[in-house]
Amino acid sequence: MTVQGSSSQKKFKMTSALFPAVTEYQTLKVKGNAALLELTPVTGFKHQIRVHLGLGLGCPVLGDHKFSSLLFDGKPQKIHGDILKRLQVRESKSRNLPMLLHAKRIQIPLGGQDEANEGRKQVKIECSLPHHFVRIMKALKLQPS
Repeated sequence: MTVQGSSSQKKFKMTSALFPAVTEYQTLKVKGNAALLELTPVTGFKHQIRVHLGLGLGCPVLGDHKFSSLLFDGKPQKIHGDILKRLQVRESKSRNLPMLLHAKRIQIPLGGQDEANEGRKQVKIECSLPHHFVRIMKALKLQPS
């Protein structure tokens, strides 16, 4: 595993001889123990973002109980006290928090692959944040600029 880049934009890579997984990320806001990130998976492996953040960097997606511990023991995610306080959630109820992972934009290439990838048509889908995501971001003081 390696983390590369400057403090504003980084690239995280799980290295494997055959199948490297690469996720680019940028920290948009930080407040206490919480941060708002923008992530771009360069490769497309199942659960790639969740694995890179939770198991690779040790800062799992809020509400992601599966990839917040190497033990995969089914226990709720351990959430810092300042986050629980701002969300007004008791530790015993932390399992009820929704996972705060949202695809703001998805681009799907159409047609076959060509060497240049120039002029290739794509389907672009964009959507706004879900209501619960906005509410939690406001409570954590992590609204995007």
